[in-house]
Amino acid sequence: MPFDAESRHLETRNLRFLSARRFFRIAPLYYVGIALYASLSAFYAGVGTPDRYNGDYSATNIFANLFLIHGLYLPANNNIVPGGWSIGCGVLFYALFSYLFMRIRNEVDCRKFIAFALIFNALIQLFFASALEKPVTVGGYPFLSYFFINQLPVFGFGMLLYFSLQKERRQPLFYLGRCGFFFALTALFFHFASCFPLTYAWLPTLAALSFFYLGHFLSARTSSGFLCRVLAGIGRRSYSIYIFHFLFAWNLLGTTSYLLNFSALRFPAVAWTVLLAFNLALSYALAVASGPFIENVGIEWGRQLMRRLGLGR
Repeated sequence: MPFDAESRHLETRNLRFLSARRFFRIAPLYYVGIALYASLSAFYAGVGTPDRYNGDYSATNIFANLFLIHGLYLPANNNIVPGGWSIGCGVLFYALFSYLFMRIRNEVDCRKFIAFALIFNALIQLFFASALEKPVTVGGYPFLSYFFINQLPVFGFGMLLYFSLQKERRQPLFYLGRCGFFFALTALFFHFASCFPLTYAWLPTLAALSFFYLGHFLSARTSSGFLCRVLAGIGRRSYSIYIFHFLFAWNLLGTTSYLLNFSALRFPAVAWTVLLAFNLALSYALAVASGPFIENVGIEWGRQLMRRLGLGR
């Protein structure tokens, strides 16, 4: 989004067009996801295995997801489309993006925003941790981990990565060293996660930090390299892959791991890695096949509507 915003010269009407275009890119596929996973939920309930996917398809929850406001409503946050919580956070960020990007113009501004987001988030998390007898959960994970406020530093690091990569590639070894350090720090944090009751409050930020240095690691490599081409291809279809990968993870891969009894294998991590790669390949293939019929159509609808309203070019 920062790249698109810069190309539109920060005109307010163009930034609004950018946010609206994001809506039309997200909504059509998300609606397909609602229909797809509602059908799966009904199927599993019909064959007597509702625990495979037990969504809460009440009228209120569906309404919140159709209008993409489920990120603000706990019962609908992650109970309609698997992983829908991140879509809810993304939509809220897109709604605020034109305001933020008019005021965050460089790395210094980004660091100030990240610091503010971290402090504000820490206060919110500590308040709820002390006020509630037990964490508010959705689908087994604390709702506050899903909440938009907890994801604000992630968006901040995304903007910081954009601004920092606009400069010349400086001190690549410095960035590579930090990349390795923060990947190790994240792994260490996961290892000791069970000892810290508010782990969920910091994992998104640590993941974003690792991604930030991964971006610098890749920027030091040639863009024509195999790894960069693979990641670029995945990035272009990342939204579709995200929506579809649950389909394979729960059905095909879940059944395979059960039949093969992974826990009895000598090297279960190797088997899991192979299945994860297979999941990614299947999800990517479905994302590519569906793109012209869902994502591309939605983007074109948004472009035409904005053009008629005079909000874009």
